[in-house]
Amino acid sequence: MRVVTARDISTRRRTAERAEREHRRNAGLLDLTQRAHSLAEPEIHAHALELLGELTGSESAYVFLTLPDNTQLDLVARRDGETASQDLSVLTRWRGTRRPKQPCTSA
Repeated sequence: MRVVTARDISTRRRTAERAEREHRRNAGLLDLTQRAHSLAEPEIHAHALELLGELTGSESAYVFLTLPDNTQLDLVARRDGETASQDLSVLTRWRGTRRPKQPCTSA
């Protein structure tokens, strides 16, 4: 007689993977915050783009800043595929209205 026990560990594995992503994100943001005082703004954007690529596994990443009146977003830096990080000049930046009551990021 043989007894076989099977357990679904997918929930536990997803929880562990999410915790690992959260840890990497928090560590990356902490590192960027601690180094920000010694970096110029374009360098901060470049490091943020690098961190975004690492965390999401995406080849494309974009940095938006909110304008002082908090009604528009300004695209200040981007990385597309093989292209290196690119800080955008004021003349080439995209600017658009922010959608009300919608978060810029999702968990």
